[in-house]
Amino acid sequence: MHCRLGLYVVWVGVAAAGCDGQVVLPSAPKAPDGTSARCEVGPGRVIARRLTRLEYNNTVRDLFTFDTGHPADDFPDDVTGGDAVNNTGLTVSDLFFEKNEIAVTALAEQAIAHGFVKCDPAAMDKHLCARQTLEPFMRRAWRRPVSAEEVDAVVSYVDQVAAETGESDPFGQAIKLGIEHVLLSANFLFRFELLADPQTTAAQPLDSYALASRLSYFIFGSMPDDALFAAAKSDALLDATQLEAQVRRMLADPKARHLVEKLAGEWLWANRVDWVNPKASLYPNFDATLRQSLKQETTLFVNEFLQGDHDYRDLLDADFTFANARLANHYGLPDASGFNDTFVKTSLASTPERGGILTQGALLAATSAPLNIPTAEIAETNVIVRGKFVLQYLLSSPLPSPPANLDIAQIQADAQKDIPPGAPRKVREGVRQQTMPCAGCHVHLDPIGFSMEHFDVTGAWRTHDGQQTAVDSTGVLKDNEGNLVGSFEGARSLGTLLKKDPRFSSSLARAVFTAALGRTATTEEQCRLQRLGALADERGHRLSELIVFMTQDSAFTQQQGEAP
Repeated sequence: MHCRLGLYVVWVGVAAAGCDGQVVLPSAPKAPDGTSARCEVGPGRVIARRLTRLEYNNTVRDLFTFDTGHPADDFPDDVTGGDAVNNTGLTVSDLFFEKNEIAVTALAEQAIAHGFVKCDPAAMDKHLCARQTLEPFMRRAWRRPVSAEEVDAVVSYVDQVAAETGESDPFGQAIKLGIEHVLLSANFLFRFELLADPQTTAAQPLDSYALASRLSYFIFGSMPDDALFAAAKSDALLDATQLEAQVRRMLADPKARHLVEKLAGEWLWANRVDWVNPKASLYPNFDATLRQSLKQETTLFVNEFLQGDHDYRDLLDADFTFANARLANHYGLPDASGFNDTFVKTSLASTPERGGILTQGALLAATSAPLNIPTAEIAETNVIVRGKFVLQYLLSSPLPSPPANLDIAQIQADAQKDIPPGAPRKVREGVRQQTMPCAGCHVHLDPIGFSMEHFDVTGAWRTHDGQQTAVDSTGVLKDNEGNLVGSFEGARSLGTLLKKDPRFSSSLARAVFTAALGRTATTEEQCRLQRLGALADERGHRLSELIVFMTQDSAFTQQQGEAP
């Protein structure tokens, strides 16, 4: 049996903190003269992060010249729910190690079979041939320069294998073990950002290679490409103008689809459609094809705002979407017979009830499921979750969870005892807004959730709810202090109202921040999000500009250590 370097990883997880009360957004910081003050907050600390399954697949795809398939699909799930944009809590289990070793062995064997070795060990010193083969591979796989000692450790397999008997191709076997060594290393599996002084909380700039990795995994979800490696080698990324040029180049690359899918999937919950389980007897038309069509609509919609010339506030009430035949029929779009399996940009001018993300089936289906049991069978929409999504993800105004000892079912039963069984749903459930201690939150949640009641669990239009009472989608929007912002009638009308709310820009900035850094912004960093949103607003409310500003921010280009 060949000797192989063991892999030892110390992984620090981050526990999610609970919320005891409503988070009220602070106003933008002001200087004594009333002008906007500078946001005095450090860049924060990003701990080592394991590659997600998607990042692993993308990285080996770009690392090798052959079709690697999707080896990480057999790994344990990254998450079972929650926010997969934030990958600071990904664990390394025994099962992960087992599956990863199987994947690495197969990749190394494929590499050898596809001509990984470009020199002839019989015509030159075999150690030099091994070094010429493995050192460039190590630099790309580990996404940084490698030391002579690190290379020596991998080249040493040449002598180890030569000392054994019965090996038909000792050099090929040594290179295979070298590839396995590189891919089993924490330097491949984790994204480390080494600091000059890791034991100080003072802000320190990232080196060019760490910055290149941040940028690449943010936009491509993969290792840096050749152009980015070249920019890192020359330290061009340390120049703000050169950094911006790289960002714009990358956003125009097809691999930027990764960022689009991350925002659509996690910020707008399109990935949760994979778990949605509408009751089959009530929604017999909901199948795998429709499930994928709903996700694809939202992904293409977000991509249009990244690649096209659109105000990102129009995400909330745009008069277009993307549809294929299945979705056009499901939505009841005019001329649905003219669609086929290919998604096309579609005007909603003749469908006034639809427009914007709040009327898209992926979000409507995902927000119909209980938050704590996303795979539960669903018979009816979830007004509370729909309202909570808007407040937390579009307005950065999360509400606290109910007290643990509160008997919600009993409180609601007592409040509804005098309401006729056939009363409209808004009347039956409206008691939450008048009953303490529920009213404090539900006066914000419920009106927003009811704005989407014309759409059932699958995103199809309806005029009556599951109990055949007429839908009432009117309501009012209030700010964090309870002041009236405006009234609305339906989800699209609410979207138009939300466009005017300054909290939306900072909420989008929060989503981009999380995608960029793999961590959520702290309360102290709210001023940073407001500033990023304001900068992008000044550039025409463009998503691409917000991304550029994110990559120029000190939270992206710098890092803090941890005090001993």
